[in-house]
Amino acid sequence: MKQEFPHLKRTSIEPKISELILDKDNYRITDSTVKTQDQIFTWMLADDEKGLKKLMKDIVAKGLSPLVNITVIHDENGKYLVIEGNRRIACLKMLLSPDHAKNTSTHKVITDILKTHKAPDTVGVTLVEGTRKDLNYFVALHHNGYQEGKGLKDWARGGKSKLAKDITGKGNYPEAENLLEQLGYSDPHNATNLTTLQRFLVTKDVAKMLGYKKIKHEITNINDGAKVVLAKLAEEITQKKLKGNAASYDKKKIVKKIKKIAKETGVNLDEIGKDTPKAKLSKAGNKKSSDRDFLIDEYNKLPDVSDLRKINDIINELRKLKVSDFVFAVALLFRTLIENSVDVYMQKEKLPTPGNDSLCNKLVNAIKYIEKKGGYENFLRKKDLGVLRDAFQHNKAAVSITDLNSFVHSQAFPDEKALKTQYLNIEPLLALFLTK
Repeated sequence: MKQEFPHLKRTSIEPKISELILDKDNYRITDSTVKTQDQIFTWMLADDEKGLKKLMKDIVAKGLSPLVNITVIHDENGKYLVIEGNRRIACLKMLLSPDHAKNTSTHKVITDILKTHKAPDTVGVTLVEGTRKDLNYFVALHHNGYQEGKGLKDWARGGKSKLAKDITGKGNYPEAENLLEQLGYSDPHNATNLTTLQRFLVTKDVAKMLGYKKIKHEITNINDGAKVVLAKLAEEITQKKLKGNAASYDKKKIVKKIKKIAKETGVNLDEIGKDTPKAKLSKAGNKKSSDRDFLIDEYNKLPDVSDLRKINDIINELRKLKVSDFVFAVALLFRTLIENSVDVYMQKEKLPTPGNDSLCNKLVNAIKYIEKKGGYENFLRKKDLGVLRDAFQHNKAAVSITDLNSFVHSQAFPDEKALKTQYLNIEPLLALFLTK
């Protein structure tokens, strides 16, 4: 007769949180003098208060994970003893009774949370009919790593990075992965030595030497010379031709390596930044602008603005309207996008509205403020800011607000190529305006 698999009977229940008992014998607790519930709270907060605060905020924001059950058994007194999930239950208990965290910084966090949220008084758990001894084997499987395949198997670096990108919009090595995508690597998330490549790319001296920019974790403005050097660097790192790991490369060694690759590939670092695309504002007829079907294409640098409904809708419409077919509609939406974006920025920064609240004046005032405040380097150069300010002030072709106004107030007909070019010129500024 064949034997059945061992099976501990379990039941899903939803008791009151106050009925759950934290486990004084939890293997996480390393102090044998901890005996009471109050002492457990004190020990947990002393051991990892920062982590508990983050866990508490995460529970409030996302809820409890449906993938990792809180597990309880009946203790000798018939009460629900928490075997798995003590930190989560401790957080819920503190939210119900903030005095558990009195005289700690967590108490203020709880007070702030309770201003906007109601703490639950029940929680779903799994009740197992068994003893601590019955469950210890499974606790060890859960907390002690791979264990030759019996425990939890950690994901490969690429899987972790893909998940991170699905959740946050960027992988764990965003600049490195973005560069490899641009170089045509089929699976950049799983490339070897991403940490080392990331270290090279985020080094400011490397960006300066090669003339590229980092905008929203993307490597942009890569000219032909820089691409040759970066391709060679990526090849050496991902194919393990580069000696050492990320930790073994300080700034001096990184710069030395870039110079060596440039010499080997015949790239002149002194000239490399002079022909960088978009280092200067685009001119009408630029191939990149004329090749675009839509004003805002898939490669745009605008941030997520889903919380700004009007601007979000305008951007989505500009992504769908082919400029050649809807040039007037695109021109009008483009001008509306500019005005709404600068208004959002001025409100965010609490800038006064100029006496003459024309779009030109608002843009000029905003740029002057940005030039004084700083923090624009990830979007555009100081020189480019000056060019835009000058264009708005003196109605130059880089971005002519007068032209855009004329599409609304006169019979002027938009020029398709010029319209696309003007968008490319102002896009970095719009990205700056709309970034939170």
